[in-house]
Amino acid sequence: MNKEPKRRCFCWILLFPLLIFLVSACRSSDEGNVKAPPPPPKRSSPPPPPPPPKAVEQNYHVHVIRWTGESLSIIAAWYTGDMRNWKIIAAANPEINPKRLHEGMEVRVPAQVLKTTAPLTKEYVDGFYAKSKKQPRSGTTTQDKGAEPQLFGPKD
Repeated sequence: MNKEPKRRCFCWILLFPLLIFLVSACRSSDEGNVKAPPPPPKRSSPPPPPPPPKAVEQNYHVHVIRWTGESLSIIAAWYTGDMRNWKIIAAANPEINPKRLHEGMEVRVPAQVLKTTAPLTKEYVDGFYAKSKKQPRSGTTTQDKGAEPQLFGPKD
């Protein structure tokens, strides 16, 4: 029984250096497997600059807003003949908010949809906001204010 503790101590003395050797060998073999990144390719001369983007030159008619109530749809109706072309005009003017037009703003109308270059008139703008007069419905008769209204419904 006395030899048992000495034997354990002896085994540890022999095994401990072996264990340290194995651990250090594993570490050095892991470091050897890691490959360094390849060097960047050498350039003989800098690459040529990219060509500038081709600017599509498009002709525009510039309309200056002069009347209150002008909208892109009214401008489109006047210059192109179709109110639905307001989207084309809006695309040609990305800096303009179609809901916030004011006097003095410049609106570009693309030449591809342009029908006339005559300036927009106030009468044309006012025609979109004309006050409608109430007309009697068809089938009803106008009555004098003093006369009694005609009664309708079941007869007794």
